Amino acid sequence: MVEPGSMRSVFTSSGRGNGMTDTALTRPELVNTDRMLPGSTMSLSWVPDRLGNWLFHCHIPEHIEPRGPLGYRLHTLPTQGGVTTTAHTNAVTGMGGLVTAIEIKPAEDDTTAKLAPPPAPEPARRLRLLMQPNAGTTPATPYYGIAIDSLGLSPEVERGQRIGPPLVLNKGEQTSIMVVNRTPEPTSVHWHGIELQSYFDGVPGFSGIKPQIALPIAPNDSFDVRFAAPRAGTFIYHTHMNEVRQQRAGLAGALIVVEKGKWDPTKDFPVLISSPSDSLEEERAVLINGSLTPTALELRRGIGHRLRLINITTGRPGIRAELKQDTTVMMWRPMAKDGADLPVPARGVRMARQALSIGETMDFEFFPTRVGAYVIEVRTGSGMLLGTLPIRVQ
Repeated sequence: MVEPGSMRSVFTSSGRGNGMTDTALTRPELVNTDRMLPGSTMSLSWVPDRLGNWLFHCHIPEHIEPRGPLGYRLHTLPTQGGVTTTAHTNAVTGMGGLVTAIEIKPAEDDTTAKLAPPPAPEPARRLRLLMQPNAGTTPATPYYGIAIDSLGLSPEVERGQRIGPPLVLNKGEQTSIMVVNRTPEPTSVHWHGIELQSYFDGVPGFSGIKPQIALPIAPNDSFDVRFAAPRAGTFIYHTHMNEVRQQRAGLAGALIVVEKGKWDPTKDFPVLISSPSDSLEEERAVLINGSLTPTALELRRGIGHRLRLINITTGRPGIRAELKQDTTVMMWRPMAKDGADLPVPARGVRMARQALSIGETMDFEFFPTRVGAYVIEVRTGSGMLLGTLPIRVQ
C-alpha cells in the first residue's frame, strides 16, 4: 500500500498489473492511498508542484519501522546540554523499510523561484489542537486525548481509550492550528491527504526546506501549522512519530473539509476505524469512533446522509465495512475517495460493502427508506467480526 505524503496529495492511478503486464484503467483514479496486494503493480503519475521534502511510503506501520543499524533515521531529539533522549524506545528512530525520501527543487530554467516559500498569509481562523494524557494512562499502555479549542480554554481530562474529535475546516480558509503537546513524549501531527507547505506536513526532522526543517514537538512545547485546505473532502490527522504506540494511544482523528457554511452534523457522519491501545484487544477488535461500544448514529428516514469511512488502524489493511439491516446488506452511493470526488459514472448505487485499507477514506451517501435499527459491521477479509456501529433511523 502506498501513500505519497502530501507532495501533491492526490496522484493519478492509470493502470494495474502483475509485474509482467499492466492493464490501463478506463477511468484513471485520483487516490492518495491505495492497497497493493503481493505481486501487484500500479502505474501512477503526479505533478511535483510544491518545493521541499516529501515522503512516498507504505501506510502499514510494520512496513515502515526502522530496521537495525541501517534503518532510515529521520531525526534525533536534542535536549538541554545536547544530550539525545527518548520518551519511548522508538520515539526518535525515524522510518525505515518501504519509504522513499523525495526532494522537490525549482526547475533548472526557473530563475525566479526561491527555495524558501513565502510566509503563510495571516490566518482568518485560529484553533488549538491540544494533546494530553487521559486518566488511566500508563507508560506501557498510554491513553492520550485530543481537544480542539478556539476560545483559549483548557479541556477537561478524559478517561481511558479515546480518539481525536473530528476537525472541520472550511475550504480555502487560511487557518492556524497551534498543536500543543502536553503528553510526556515527543510527537507530531501529519495532515494526511492535504496539500500544504512541506514545513507543516508533520514528518519531524524531515519536513521543510533546508535550513528550515520542522523538529518533533517536545513535551510542553507547541508548533503553529498554517494552511488553507484547497478542496473539500475526507482526510485524516494523525501522529507521524512512533505511529503504532501513539496512534493506538489516541493521536488520530477525522479531518473534514467543507464548503463554508455547508457542514451539517445531523446528516454528515465520520466513521473512523482505529486500533485499541491494548495489543491483545487489537488481535480481536477495532475501535469505531474511538470505542469498542460506539454511540449509535441517529439518521432520518427519506433524507440522504453522508458516511465518511476512515481506516487509521495500525495493523488492519484488509478490513471491509458492511451496512446492514438485520442480515440484509443495504444499498449506498459512493461519492468520494481520499478527499477526491468520484466521477459521475462511478457514483452508481451499489451494495453497501467496501474494502478499506490503512490510510484510505471513502465517502458514501445512504438514503434510508425505512425506520428501524441498522448496523455497520467491520470485518476482516476472512469474515471475522471486529466491531459494529449501531444506526437508528427515525
